Amino acid sequence: MSAYAKSSVKTTVYNHSSEKATTPPRMLRLFALYENLVQFIMPLCSNLRDRQHSTTPISQSNNIVDISGVGLKQFWNLRSHMQDASTLATAHYPETLDRIFIIGAPSFFPTVWGWIKRWFDPITTSKIFIVGPNDAFKTLSAFIEPGNIPKKYGGTLNYEYGMPPLLDPAEEAHITWAAANHKWPEGPMRWIPGKDGTLEALAVGSIDGQERREVVATMHPDGKPEFAGTQVSNQIVNKALGIEAESAPPVQNGAENGAESQPISNGVVEDFLKAKYSSAT
Repeated sequence: MSAYAKSSVKTTVYNHSSEKATTPPRMLRLFALYENLVQFIMPLCSNLRDRQHSTTPISQSNNIVDISGVGLKQFWNLRSHMQDASTLATAHYPETLDRIFIIGAPSFFPTVWGWIKRWFDPITTSKIFIVGPNDAFKTLSAFIEPGNIPKKYGGTLNYEYGMPPLLDPAEEAHITWAAANHKWPEGPMRWIPGKDGTLEALAVGSIDGQERREVVATMHPDGKPEFAGTQVSNQIVNKALGIEAESAPPVQNGAENGAESQPISNGVVEDFLKAKYSSAT
């Protein structure tokens, strides 16, 4: 919670309308968080195929709120933020919340909880779990697989607040990237329909006051993504062609014998894979 509160100070709002903006920046930030959840995170998780009931879309979220190191004054100053979050979720994003786990509660929290739970509707409070410092993993693992619980709470997931989503290996096989760095950019994103039933991750928002609309990745629900990037290594090409690495000759782009081998162009690989998949079907 401390990290989130500090990052909120950096929030900048760009108004492209001629009318004066009346929505407080803190509400716009909450709106962006919820929109990122329902338009990017949930569709991404729904595409996971190595989970139980894989054909059922993911429509709810579990949230870990770590209030370690939060003092009474700072916590009290956040009450309006918590009220806004509850109001926005209830009015515009109903039934998206499964559970909230409040971890690292200080000694004064049980008393304060008696006050702040009045800020939420009874249905919401029934989904909030106050977790003691020694019960974090025990409580979380009753609802979440250990592989999806961050290490700091006893799980095996190497994740800290502020990091981009970490893709499971099964999910990585469905993603092709528009750039060679293979990572999610900062800022809000959402999925839009692409070609042939694919979904494209569109980075939105603004950078230095300029609107951003950039496709950063493509998700292939059919599990047959084409290779992406500017170049593909010889090993990848050989694997796609079914050639053993020991016996595979170097793949060259028109190079004469004795010339340095170069990575084959992306277009050649794409053409081969399209032909391969169409003939297989």
